[in-house]
Amino acid sequence: MVIIVTILFILLLLCFYFLVLLNMKMNRFKQNEQRQERLIEEMEASISSFLVDIEDENARLIEALKKQASPSKQAPNDQVTEKRQVKEEVIIDVQEKDTKEPTFTLPKSYAKKAYGVQTSKQPVPEEKLQTIDERVKEMYMRGKSIDEIAKELNRGKTEVELMIKFQEKNK
Repeated sequence: MVIIVTILFILLLLCFYFLVLLNMKMNRFKQNEQRQERLIEEMEASISSFLVDIEDENARLIEALKKQASPSKQAPNDQVTEKRQVKEEVIIDVQEKDTKEPTFTLPKSYAKKAYGVQTSKQPVPEEKLQTIDERVKEMYMRGKSIDEIAKELNRGKTEVELMIKFQEKNK
């Protein structure tokens, strides 16, 4: 009988322990919930203030556009004269820049040599005009690794892998 009572007592203590743990978890959950509610309220407040600021800026923009539109109807001559003045200033600035730029002169012998040298313009074979996909396929068939192909073509490793996979699917 004593053994049963001690077992029951131990089980009772164990139940109290689990109740305390459960209560602590519930309190943490409630605290997290309250914290999230506060964060939501703060976010709503900041978003609403942001929207109010945007509305104010839009109203100011509309007023500025209205003010800008009304003077243009009243005084088009003023704007024309201002535009002419600006154009004249730009022309003067360009002329000053032209006079300030140094001119490079080379002896005529260098120029003759440069023009006299024949450039080796070999026609580009049509093989060289391959698309990147074809070049990737060719290099892959030669046995080059994906890293080598990517490095040689200045492409990303995953990009080369995708090209190879798409080519395999298209076969």
